[in-house]
Amino acid sequence: MAYDSGAFSISLGVDGGITDDLNLSASDQGQLSSIVFLGNLLGCAVAGQMFSTFSARTILVYSVIFHGIFTLLFALANNYYLSMVMRFFIGVTLAFIVVYAPIWVDMFAPSSRSTTWMALVNVGVPLGTMMGFVIGGLLPNYTSYSWRTTFFLKCIALIPVAVFTMKLDRTFVEKKRNVPTAAEQYEIDNRPEKSYAAQVCNVLVNSVYGLIDSARILLVSPLYMATVGALSSLYFVVTALQNFVTPYLQDPPFNAATDTIVMGFGFSVITAPVAGVIAGGLLLDRRGGYQTTLVGATTFAAMWGAVACVICIFCAVAPTAVGFLLPMWIILFCGGAIVPVGIGVIMASVPQDMRAPASSFSNIFFSFFGYFMGPFVCGYVIDFSGSIATGIRVTLAMSGVGFIFMCLAILAAKRHVPEVAPEVTTVSSPNESTPSVSASVGALYDTLGKANQGDDSRSVASPLDKGTYPATFSAL
Repeated sequence: MAYDSGAFSISLGVDGGITDDLNLSASDQGQLSSIVFLGNLLGCAVAGQMFSTFSARTILVYSVIFHGIFTLLFALANNYYLSMVMRFFIGVTLAFIVVYAPIWVDMFAPSSRSTTWMALVNVGVPLGTMMGFVIGGLLPNYTSYSWRTTFFLKCIALIPVAVFTMKLDRTFVEKKRNVPTAAEQYEIDNRPEKSYAAQVCNVLVNSVYGLIDSARILLVSPLYMATVGALSSLYFVVTALQNFVTPYLQDPPFNAATDTIVMGFGFSVITAPVAGVIAGGLLLDRRGGYQTTLVGATTFAAMWGAVACVICIFCAVAPTAVGFLLPMWIILFCGGAIVPVGIGVIMASVPQDMRAPASSFSNIFFSFFGYFMGPFVCGYVIDFSGSIATGIRVTLAMSGVGFIFMCLAILAAKRHVPEVAPEVTTVSSPNESTPSVSASVGALYDTLGKANQGDDSRSVASPLDKGTYPATFSAL
């Protein structure tokens, strides 16, 4: 999935690429880059509720299929506005995988290796980004194929992924649901049948109420919010650089060839984050992991953040392409070391019953304040100032904001006391009660499993049903 990010970024800057084909300004490029993350934000808003209502495997299969369809339609689009719509839905379909990945690690990883597992999951992001960046840069330059072929290849690659996910045993994806009692089974058997569309609509409505409930709990958690702010700043910097580094290095004083940019930045994208996430995961696990030492984990992340801030200064004043790319490698390495630690702290900073909504909510912040705002703000700064160098320097300065959030996370970790998720009020709709997100989404860890009997796509004994909540929420 990360292939799309790298392929799109380089396709904006190559000769005859997206910018030339659709006649885009810098702000148009920023908007087209950002819209995918706005769609991701919407997907994250409903993902937690969807996973607690339907089979996780079914959701992942459909998300891969529709992700491929919208990617194909984007590759065929011939105007800016149609491209915007397709990029938006690419982001929506990607959200379900983004949300479920840390939840899956938290459910299945051994506690002594949890940070390493989180790091290995994150390795896929730079690998995919590099592959897309290199293929998207070299294919139009050395063959007769256009930038659109880069995305056709992605669609082809998604076919075996969808088939594999369909055939994968459910026990490798989600935990089995607890067997309902006789009384609960009687209620299930006698419940009025609902169409699949009605269930989806109910999920969307519940998600709105659920977001309000989860916001009341998560927004007042200092450790959670400080860590989310730090990672959002990191994603802001990386996403903006990824989308504008090609035209930046093509302009004076660098005047770098596209091949140099593709190979140099491509090498940085693949080696630095991969080395960073592995080094960060292994080193923190040696110190006890994020699940046992929150103060140590946040301090560990802040140390890497401090190094990245200093190196950003060298990047901002570099006079040559090599002088820019070498510090960039160190910045990406530090960012890679921070990500698995930060995601782990987010998971550990909330009660277990709140970890599914916490993952969804954090990805909403990442999508808007990080991935969306990065290229969006950078594009407008470039158009306003008339200088791409100004946009890049403003972007690099945002690393200081991330370091401030990391320092706040250390202070919050020192005062953090693990708590049981508090009860939240429910909102009733006609003929049916709407549970809180902490009950309906948080139940994922104990009750996420087969969503029905005999049909993989409909819920029969849903965690939303009264009587199937974890003990913490039984009073609701």
